[in-house]
Amino acid sequence: MRPIDILLEGMPGNTPIKIAREAIIAGRTRLFCPQCLKNYTPAFATKEQAMANGNAIEREQWITGYCSDKCWDECFGEE
Repeated sequence: MRPIDILLEGMPGNTPIKIAREAIIAGRTRLFCPQCLKNYTPAFATKEQAMANGNAIEREQWITGYCSDKCWDECFGEE
């Protein structure tokens, strides 16, 4: 089992990051943003399409679950 899986297994089932991570792992086309707590449809239907064709935020939607640069900046601060 990967370390992230061990960590997630110990988290309560309703934490935003766990919900977002599980949605990404399951390959759902509706994702849950851990910052704004909204479900959204990512720019690309699959992670593979986003990695091959997307810009930074379109790829990040499938990597981290954050829906936009705004949510990313609110959580981690602007560069």
